[in-house]
Amino acid sequence: MKPGLREAKREATRRALASTAYELVLARGFDQVTVDDITSAIPVSRRTFSNYFANKEEAVAARPVDLVREQLASWVPPEDGDTLTAVTSVVRHLLAGGMPDMLGTIFRLSREHASFGPYGRDVLWTVWDSVSNRLREELAVNDPESQRLAMIMGAAYGLVSSRLQDPAPGAVPAAIVRESLDEALTWMRTLLKPDGR
Repeated sequence: MKPGLREAKREATRRALASTAYELVLARGFDQVTVDDITSAIPVSRRTFSNYFANKEEAVAARPVDLVREQLASWVPPEDGDTLTAVTSVVRHLLAGGMPDMLGTIFRLSREHASFGPYGRDVLWTVWDSVSNRLREELAVNDPESQRLAMIMGAAYGLVSSRLQDPAPGAVPAAIVRESLDEALTWMRTLLKPDGR
């Protein structure tokens, strides 16, 4: 098998395992899903599963990250605009692609299954890091713009993560994400516009 084909097959297997683990846990809950359930659904061996993931929590956490990276690959940046315009554009793109629901689900799973908590927090960080990297790559940011981007992304990350960590009773996680991102972008727009950038 050619190296490129082998890697594509490995990636397809990893994605299938992550997707299956995520869907089974959403349908049944963590306590009702075993690694054997996941491997039987593909079907692959338990050893194959272990080549990709240490446990079912890690597999579940991989799926949302894969989805966000796919969405980032399809994002078309605005032709003219500054860092804040680009961040707003990519956030809108991710919101339209279902990111709020996915992040809400990850935080719900983290609250319901304590051993998933660290993986859930890692998902949020990885999403923000992936978005930041895509923006840096696209904008070819220099030092002052890199600081501006870090400030914008930090504000968005802080608002979303703190509000999802301990939501108000009856709060809808997707709405929390949308409102937090809108608030962060509005705040940053007000803060950054006086200097004309």
